[in-house]
Amino acid sequence: MTQDSNRKFAFFVCHHKPGPLFRDEIFTPIQVGAALAKAPLPQCVRDDEGENISSKNPSYCELTALYWMWKNVDAEYYGLFQYRRFLNFKRIGAPSNTFNDFSREKVEQLGWTRPKIEAVFQQYDIVTSPRWNVHPVGLGHLVMSNYDFYAKEHNIRDLDAVIEVVKNKYPDVFPFLLRYLYSERCTFANLMAMRSDYFKSYAEWLFDVLFEAEKAIDISGYDFYQKRVFGFLSERLCGAYIDYLKATRGARVAEAGVVFGVFAKPVTDGAQALRNIEAQTAPARDYLVPERVHVTFAIDDTYAPHCGAAIASLLGNIHERQQLTIHILHDETLSPRSRGLLASLLRRPETQIDFIEIPAKDFEFFPNNRAHISRATYYRLVLHKVLPAEVKKTIYIDADVILADNICRIWVDLEDNFAAACADEGGVLQTRRLGLPLSHTYFNAGVCVFNLEKLRGCDADLLYLESYAYNRKLISLQDQDILNIAFCDKTKLLPLRWNANARLYRWNDLEYKYSETEAQDAALHPGLIHYTDSSKPWNPRCEHPLVSLYWRWRNETPWRRGALARLAFNLTAWRWRNRDFARQFERRMRPRVKAIGRLFTSQA
Repeated sequence: MTQDSNRKFAFFVCHHKPGPLFRDEIFTPIQVGAALAKAPLPQCVRDDEGENISSKNPSYCELTALYWMWKNVDAEYYGLFQYRRFLNFKRIGAPSNTFNDFSREKVEQLGWTRPKIEAVFQQYDIVTSPRWNVHPVGLGHLVMSNYDFYAKEHNIRDLDAVIEVVKNKYPDVFPFLLRYLYSERCTFANLMAMRSDYFKSYAEWLFDVLFEAEKAIDISGYDFYQKRVFGFLSERLCGAYIDYLKATRGARVAEAGVVFGVFAKPVTDGAQALRNIEAQTAPARDYLVPERVHVTFAIDDTYAPHCGAAIASLLGNIHERQQLTIHILHDETLSPRSRGLLASLLRRPETQIDFIEIPAKDFEFFPNNRAHISRATYYRLVLHKVLPAEVKKTIYIDADVILADNICRIWVDLEDNFAAACADEGGVLQTRRLGLPLSHTYFNAGVCVFNLEKLRGCDADLLYLESYAYNRKLISLQDQDILNIAFCDKTKLLPLRWNANARLYRWNDLEYKYSETEAQDAALHPGLIHYTDSSKPWNPRCEHPLVSLYWRWRNETPWRRGALARLAFNLTAWRWRNRDFARQFERRMRPRVKAIGRLFTSQA
């Protein structure tokens, strides 16, 4: 044991790379996998000192810290957390939330203080994360048992090996494990705080089970994610053993909300990005591709003004002699007036526009499960059929974008790939949801260079249909999911700046594959700004720092705003961004307004 023999609370926070950390008399950062690390993490204790299994970290994850705590620390209460996941001790049962720093205010707000933690453990012996419904990411309706979900996400033989160990060695725990595995709720992430006797009992049982199961589990062919197998297995064991402690030893158990750390600072001030965009305008206009470039949009009549803004920005950033054809795929709602106004934006003989009506019935088979996305999004799936045969590739662009550089820079050689696109803002989670291999980068289909020649050379209709039909229960992002399944490992990755998503400009609590350096560069030097999600720049409540760029180009179109419309929009936007002040002001003014009203009424 360590010298902390009189320590009451020993809560350890796992770290595996540099980043924000929190340390006080209760919380201690610990470097996990320290035995394999290239360099020590400052202010962290190491999990490779004393008795340890630090070298097992690639497959045991945060459990190397749990083992180290069990073998080397003496305390009345133990806790295990991760640098981005903590329990909220302010109030048991509080909902899950996010945090961005370890400021004094945040520590107090989340109850990471001795008085709050002591108060919790006067009532409870064990505190864990909530038992959430088990379902794939973003598919809350598709509730599954723990066992079935593990079979979907991982190798079920590994869980079967664990079940066999518990059945043979711990028959008193076995019924609780079976009940837990075939229930539809689970505590994830191995977050916990326990009284000493319960913690030591759990650790002794857990590692005996895992070490025995490890003899029957072969992970030699697993990728780096699936190699975290014993961390995944322990998530299914923890809740079962706590149920056992509660039933047989009277453990008092509580569930606390999880707070997720989101530390990658977004670009919230658009001033520098706007200056960079202005500086790259002249070089953009100097870039010329020696062939005709094809760009495609898909809209209905409601999106005509926004498509107009996108086209204006596209034309404002290309070479004046660039040969360009813009294809507009649309449904029957696009009016002759809207078509005429869109066509009026093209004022050079080198540019052409082509309107192609798409029958809506062609996509009735596919789901429409996003309120802010119309069925026009599915028009991407027929590009190979509806565009002229001589068009070998096209750059598809969503209509809720603004160009900040020359689009011809991504008129790339697609080689043998189906498409080229940028990584999505939550792509890691989407990859796992769809069960795609980690070698594939889940892309955002809002900006996508399609290899029409390759699509025509295969049965693309059947490819799309099978991609949906075989995975229909897992589809939540409509045709984007279908395209990622169909083009798996056959997609060329574009620099992120060509699809600068909205989450680059606000805190992003999703998991993504691009680096923080890429995110910052894309946000500050965007080639294309994509106003993803439901909050669009034409909505006064949109808080995107580059809203003004949308209106700068929208006002170059026939859908420009007049002075009164601009004033009304700005007033509504100001009121929304200063809503707390506005509410207080209105509350204070309401009695005065009523008094004035009564005065006029009495005089009348």
